[in-house]
Amino acid sequence: MSVTPGLEEELAPDFQLSRQLGQGSMGTVYLAREVALERLVAVKVPLPELARDKEVRARFIREARAAARISHPGAASVYRAGQMADGTPYLIMQYLEGRTLADVLAAEGPFRRDTALAILEQVAGALAAAHAHGVIHRDLRPANVIWNEATERAVLTDFGIAGILETGSQTVSRITRAGQRLGEVGFVSPEQLQGETLTEAADIYALGVLAHHLLTGDGPFSGTSPAQLIKAHLQ
Repeated sequence: MSVTPGLEEELAPDFQLSRQLGQGSMGTVYLAREVALERLVAVKVPLPELARDKEVRARFIREARAAARISHPGAASVYRAGQMADGTPYLIMQYLEGRTLADVLAAEGPFRRDTALAILEQVAGALAAAHAHGVIHRDLRPANVIWNEATERAVLTDFGIAGILETGSQTVSRITRAGQRLGEVGFVSPEQLQGETLTEAADIYALGVLAHHLLTGDGPFSGTSPAQLIKAHLQ
């Protein structure tokens, strides 16, 4: 297993890395075991090009601290945030078993109405708990909700992570232009698309779009390109 340099040394002896769970355009997620409590956790580390940006590092820690204040069964818990010797930040979070709603939709299509409503109720509760602490998710979409069919539990992940992409730094802007946001515009509120100051309303808008996806398997607007989707949301 290829591991982010310095991560194993930083986490030892409290945590033992097991394997890589996934890698995206923002970072890498590892499965680890917390030795003292004998529980599994998820460890998130940003991509090297992001981690080198001092502004991104600071924002990463601020967002992690904000997310740690949220206490709700529908929100993934944050256990620890720190920095490695080279300044690379990391986040230790609750490990969740299940599939993302995006994976379920792709494999099985729309949810039954009662199941969709149950999921939406849990996600809405998590958003309400976040908003009560002044935290706006900014990136609510099927890929950020873990669904455990056996327990019928939906958990919203990555609170505040999207905020790292809104720092305005050259590194973040370059990654954004390279396509980081293209697959997500279908869930973004008009004010967010226009770069306006965000409020909780942005998450509520995204929740409505999520509801449409769960019930129909697709978004409320049609479009074959990000530009068409953006135009549809704005108009």
